[in-house]
Amino acid sequence: TTTNEIKSFIRSCTNTTLVSQLNEILPNFEIHSNQEYILSRIQILARTYMSDYNWKSGVITDAELVFNLFCIYFDRRLTPDPRFLDGKVFRGNYVVRQAQLTNIARYPTALFVYQEKPPVYKVLSNGEIHDVPAGDHNLLDCLLLFVECVNSTRNGHIGSLNLGTSGVDILWTIVSPSLS
Repeated sequence: TTTNEIKSFIRSCTNTTLVSQLNEILPNFEIHSNQEYILSRIQILARTYMSDYNWKSGVITDAELVFNLFCIYFDRRLTPDPRFLDGKVFRGNYVVRQAQLTNIARYPTALFVYQEKPPVYKVLSNGEIHDVPAGDHNLLDCLLLFVECVNSTRNGHIGSLNLGTSGVDILWTIVSPSLS
């Protein structure tokens, strides 16, 4: 089953609950045409607490897959923005690819896809590119650094979304309980 077949089914379906559920999960599979592989990798990573994480090989790399899931999560939680009709508000505001990087100041805080294959990510903050060593921990280290930069430069908010306990509650990953 391809994503186009699922989209066609969604358009013809009258079960609103099913349509809602399919619309919620569909973006997870649009990253690659091999949906079976994507589902299998998500299941394996979840079951093994990411101990089988393979950052640089596979049909798509696990780093690309986890990055995509992270972006989808925030795309779904941010307030819709008419500039991003595809619903990719987080990606439109907080993700920069190498070819787009002409003005660092345009992105006060962002995830920077420095290299596609093998994937290498960096973080932009306050007009600076923060290098994170390439390798198996690169993506996860960048995600934590991004959260730290959002916390310190944007008061823990991505748009109107709070990353603290009154929002998506991920600030605990970078803030010591004794300091909060």
